[in-house]
Amino acid sequence: MSTGEHFTPKHRQILLLLTIAVFITLPKAYGQTLELSLDRNAYLPGSNGEITITLREAPSQRISQANATLEIIYYNTEGRINVDRYSSNSTQAKLGDPVVFRIRLIISSSASPGYANINSQVSYATTGQLKILSGEPKQLYIESPYRKTAEQLAQELSALKSTIASSNNSIKQLSDNIKKLTEENQKLTQSNNEQAKKTSDLVLTTTKLQDEIRSLNDKLRAEQRKSSSLEQQLALLGIQNYFVGREIINYVTIGTVIIAAGLVFVWLIRSKRLIIEIQKDTKSHDEDNAT
Repeated sequence: MSTGEHFTPKHRQILLLLTIAVFITLPKAYGQTLELSLDRNAYLPGSNGEITITLREAPSQRISQANATLEIIYYNTEGRINVDRYSSNSTQAKLGDPVVFRIRLIISSSASPGYANINSQVSYATTGQLKILSGEPKQLYIESPYRKTAEQLAQELSALKSTIASSNNSIKQLSDNIKKLTEENQKLTQSNNEQAKKTSDLVLTTTKLQDEIRSLNDKLRAEQRKSSSLEQQLALLGIQNYFVGREIINYVTIGTVIIAAGLVFVWLIRSKRLIIEIQKDTKSHDEDNAT
C-alpha cells in the first residue's frame, strides 16, 4: 500500500536533508549489498510499475524475517512534495541465497513531470543478529503525458502515412482495374448492341413470318370453308345424282323391256312369216309331188 503525506514548501529542504542524513549515517556491514532496479526508464502519471530490491549477505549467513520499505518522494502538480511508502516481507532464505522483493508501484495521477527520489531500506535477521541496510538513493523519471501523447501522435501519423501510401497503391490498382473493367464493359456494351440489333432483326423477321402464317391460316380457313361448301354441294349433287340415276335406271329398264318386247314382236312376226312360207313351200312341194 502507499500513503501520501503533503508538506508545505518550507519543509522541502528540511525533509530532503533529514532523509539524506538518515541513510548516510546507517552502518553497512561487510559483504552486505542492496540493489534496486526499475522495470522501465520512465513512468506516466497514473501508470503502474514494479521495483525489484535484491538483498545479498555473506555466503555464510542465512537471511530470515526480511522486511523491505520503499519511499518515493516527488512533487505534485500543485508544487507540494508527496511521499509514497511501500513495504514487502520475505520468509527465510537458504544459506547464501539472496532475498528478492518485487514491489508494485502506482504512480499518482497528480504527479508532476520530472525526477522522483527513491529511498530503500531492508531490515532482516541473521544468526542471532538484527540488521538494517539502506540502498543507494535512486531516481525515477515521471514523464509528461503530453510528451507521450505527442509521441503517440507521431507514431500514429507515421502509421497513417504508411496507410495512406498503401491506400494510394491500392487506389492506383483499383483505378487500373476500373479502367480495364470500363474497356471490357464498352466492348461488352458494343457486343450487346450488336446482339440487340440482331435480336431486333430476328424479332421483325419473326413478326413478319407470324403475320404471313396468320395470313396463310386465314387463307387456309377460307379454303377449308370453300371445301366444306363444295363438300356440301357435292353431297347435294350426290343425292340428286342418286335420284337421277334411279330414274335413268328406271327409264333404261322400261326401254329395255320395250325393246325386248319389240324384238319378240318382230321375232314373232318373222317366225309367223317363216311358218307361212314354209307352209307355202310344203304345199307347193306337195302339189308338185302330186303332179
